[in-house]
Amino acid sequence: LPLMFSVKVVDCHYEGKPELAASYIISTPVTTAIVETGTAVNTDIILAALDEAGIQKDAVSLIAVTHVHLDHAGAAGALARQLPNAKVLCHPHGTRHLADPTALIKGATAVHGEERMRLFYGTTLPVPKEQLVATENGHCYPLGPSVSLQVHHSPGHAPHHQFLSLHAPLPGGDTPVCVGVFTGDGFAASYSFMRRPESARCPWPNVPAGRPTASLMVHAIPPQFDPVAWHGSLDLLAGLQPHLIFFTHYGPAPFTHEMIQAAHRMVDDYVALVAAPSAAELPSIASLTTEVTALVRAQQQIAATVPDDFSDRLQVDA
Repeated sequence: LPLMFSVKVVDCHYEGKPELAASYIISTPVTTAIVETGTAVNTDIILAALDEAGIQKDAVSLIAVTHVHLDHAGAAGALARQLPNAKVLCHPHGTRHLADPTALIKGATAVHGEERMRLFYGTTLPVPKEQLVATENGHCYPLGPSVSLQVHHSPGHAPHHQFLSLHAPLPGGDTPVCVGVFTGDGFAASYSFMRRPESARCPWPNVPAGRPTASLMVHAIPPQFDPVAWHGSLDLLAGLQPHLIFFTHYGPAPFTHEMIQAAHRMVDDYVALVAAPSAAELPSIASLTTEVTALVRAQQQIAATVPDDFSDRLQVDA
């Protein structure tokens, strides 16, 4: 039987390092969709991946981002200009930032500095308004016969966050099931050094399953961290019953319900970490850094998997 679809993982080499941020190319005999774009400096990497796969630029109909943070959507404007038939799918709370990324650039520059922005983020272009689409929660975008991408608004990491679930029948079947969910930062991260050594199997040809997750890391960052909403989004994800998680950070992995429970605990851990009875009892920056480092290391269930350059690989700044 001919393949109904394929999923290709593209390493965006975020901040110049391998396997920190991924983009995904979903191909069917009918069309092609890109999920997550990385930063603007990744534009040529994604275009080269399309060319390597033999996909014409005019065959790309969708560019979908989980949220507007620049490591997920920074190349959306540049790609939209190169892929004129593509609609850019974004949560309605984020479309204004893709149409005018000035505030995104200003906020990221305040964190990273001008030199790192120049090197690793490049020139973030606005998405042409005629290509920009504000998504509706639950809407399905058909990609081919029995293959679709569904939108699930999923606040917690940010109010403009959305999961994107890929649906297709099992080989030999007729009824679509959830192949996997592109979770952005709304679930957790699972970097390559946080994975078990064995490779997993996937029932769909041309869909990589990656390696099982040994541990997770929740990207709970101020000021938009909403733990109550995050718990709700985790429950939503569990209800989708996906076979795989397509992590932006980084790569596919088999889904288990234990992963959901671990993420729930980590969200609560972050809340407990910053909770204090009074301002006078808030920890100093130095002690808070120590506690965060200890918490992160405690989340690594296999201590030997944490490399010596752990903080550097995650681009943690003082």
